[in-house]
Amino acid sequence: MVHNPEGNISAFANILQEYQLNEATIDMMRHRASIENGTMDFLFISLLQHFKEGGYDSFNFGLSALAGVGENPESRRLEKVLHYLYGHLNRFYNFKGLHAYREKFRPRWELRYLVYPSLAALPDVVVALIRADSGDRLFDYFKPGA
Repeated sequence: MVHNPEGNISAFANILQEYQLNEATIDMMRHRASIENGTMDFLFISLLQHFKEGGYDSFNFGLSALAGVGENPESRRLEKVLHYLYGHLNRFYNFKGLHAYREKFRPRWELRYLVYPSLAALPDVVVALIRADSGDRLFDYFKPGA
């Protein structure tokens, strides 16, 4: 956590136990809209130093949801729809900004896939993922100014 001069939390990231030996992983990061420039950089540099000093071999910045999906001209229609969402739904989830932020640390990206039982089930899967990310506050994504 990073605290402001008044002692309030300005930014945080939570750390997960990683299934791979000697790797630290973030699950979620959040910050107040009013934080000073560089606060998140300070948080991550502090985390990286902490885990390096603790003998960790690597640091996992987490997923970059939908990055690269549907970019190939031969991509399936669903992938192209997801690519459109990646580029146009920043009001609900800042996919591009989050990816760009993580990119500045020059991570080694690895592909991950979402497996779902059928196309008809995909909307339910997406809602479940949003609910998991939002702490079960799904409708917060649809409030004005959210």
